[in-house]
Formats: sequence, structure tokens, C-alpha cells
Amino acid sequence: MLRVEGDAVVPVALTSAKAEHAARTIRPRILRHRDQFLKPLPEQEVARDARPLGLASDVDLADVDAAVAALKLDRSVPPVQRLKGGTTEARRRLEAFCAAFTGYASGRNQPADWRCSFMSPYLHFGQISTVEIALTAREARAGSVEDKASYLEELIVRRELAINNVVYNPAYDRYDGVPEWARRTLAEHAGDVRPHLYSAEELAAAADWLAKVTPQKLAAALHEHADEPRADSLAAALAGRAFHTTLELANAVRESVRAGGDETEPTVRRVFQALRIAVNDELGMLERFLAAAVELVREDGRIAVISYHSLEDRIVKNAFRTYAAAGRGRVLTKKVLVPSEDEVARNPRSRSAKMRVFER
Repeated sequence: MLRVEGDAVVPVALTSAKAEHAARTIRPRILRHRDQFLKPLPEQEVARDARPLGLASDVDLADVDAAVAALKLDRSVPPVQRLKGGTTEARRRLEAFCAAFTGYASGRNQPADWRCSFMSPYLHFGQISTVEIALTAREARAGSVEDKASYLEELIVRRELAINNVVYNPAYDRYDGVPEWARRTLAEHAGDVRPHLYSAEELAAAADWLAKVTPQKLAAALHEHADEPRADSLAAALAGRAFHTTLELANAVRESVRAGGDETEPTVRRVFQALRIAVNDELGMLERFLAAAVELVREDGRIAVISYHSLEDRIVKNAFRTYAAAGRGRVLTKKVLVPSEDEVARNPRSRSAKMRVFER
């Protein structure tokens, strides 16, 4: 009898004969053999066809519905609607993911970015090979060398670390299978009732934020949220100071700007804009909203977003493109919709409005 191991790229026993507890220890063992097994899998005819053997079975796959109905399942859990099973669907999603590969290394840990490949359920049920995914990702036209290396690290090293744990740790699915140091730490802090260091009100206050922020962080906020050309000098003048009113803050900005001989009011508006976005985490809230909306909207439903700032519009555009590339729907607005001259004349506040629409 031949043992065929298709769940991992490198056979588990070849990688290590014992439990490995960290990626840093298993990584060199896997990379030592990875390229030997990371090769195309050609279809081959079997030496003996098993179909005529007539093995007895109590499952009649000729009637799939009846076979499923006979299973003891929790029927209160409905089928997943947004995922379709099968190898064909797995390959379609893989192609969509590889077409939008760029930015995976930096965005994979950002849930709102939807940089994930959605390959997990297809791997779990054996509907696509890890080797096929790895080869397709490695040959993708999109994505940098760093993006591809990061994905292969997750797909092979991190995944096969988990497989190693299942093989060599008899208690892998029980609490006593958790490392002793982790269980000890959890036990030591089980009764910890310390309050939050800051209240929600303190965290949300711009005055509190300005008093605690470093010049470097404030300068970054002014650069990113307002494209402020004097960000560094303003940050040096404002960071760490206690302001009690908006007038005090505005006058401090004006004083700093006058020293450079520039107009003051446009800079004041940009500073207040950057503070509002940073303190209220407006861009983060928009990202989380979009991630939730694409899950909540039913099939054929639409998400329409009107933004009034270039940073907001960029987030919406990138999110919709990512969702479309992942096969989660389509972007209806190939070009952003903006108000006409007549609309702006009737409603001047619409001047900076931009609308994009996505359909599930």
C-alpha cells in the first residue's frame, strides 16, 4: 500500500519527526525540501481501476440529497450562501485573488482590506491542492516578490506548522494541549479586574489627543489626512500642548503659519480636518463599514457610498475593486460619479461629492 499525502506540500514526517512549536524552527526544515515537492501535478492513469471492485458501502452517492438528509446535522445552521463548493469554483476564486495580488504583504493583517484568498474551505475539503495554489500564486503577474513570499509563508509554513501540531500533539484539540506557559499566564490573570486606562471620552477628545501625541505622529496625521505642506513645523508647534478651546488651537496654527509668511485660514481648515479624521478614526470606521456592508447586503443588493474627501473615495474605490477581484460582486461605477454643474449651482455643498456603487 502506498501512502499519498496531499494535504501538505512537504510530507509531515519528512519535515520533522517531532512537534514543532514555532514557525522559526519549522521554516528551515520545510524550505529544505519545498522545491522538491512544489512541482506541477500531471494527471496519470492508475494501474488498476478501483470502480469494478464492488466494495460495500452504506452511502449511495447516486442520490446525494438522500445521503445528506440521512446525516445527523444541526439543521438550524443554514448553508453558507456566499461560498460555492467545487474545484472549478476554487480555481475561479484563486485566479481572481492572484489578479489582485498587489499589496498582500502589507495588507494581509488588515481585515478591512479583504486581502485574503478564500482558499481555506477549499483546502479543508480537499477541493484544490496546496501545490496548485502555490504554483499559481508564484507565477501570478500581479504582486511583488514580497507579496508572493508572504502568501507562500502563510500557505505552506504556517499551515504546515498547524498540521505538524495535529500529527504530533495528541491533545491538539483540547485545552491541555495549549503550552504550559500560556495556560499559566491565563490562570494568573483570570481574576484581573483592572479598569481601562482611559475612558472613551478621554480617548475621543481632540484636546487630550493633542496633549499626548508625539510630533512625529501628528506630522504623519497632517500629511496623510490633509496633505499639509507645513506638517512638520506645525506638529513641532502643536504637539504636547494643552488647548482648552478651538479658538486657542486656531490661533496657535495662525501664529505658526504667519512665521512662514503664508495664508493662515486654509491651513487652519486643513489642521482641523486632519484632527477630526485622526481622533474619530473616520477612515478606519469607513473601512470597517465597507467590510460589514459587503457581508450584510444580500445577493443582487447594492452598496452606494457618497464621499466628500479624496482619502475616503480612495478607500471606497480600493475596497470595491478588491471585493470584485475576490468574486464577491461587481463595481457598477467604472468611473466615479460627480455632480453636474447645474447640481452644484443648486446645491454648492455637493461640489466635492463622489459616488461609487457596488452590486453583490
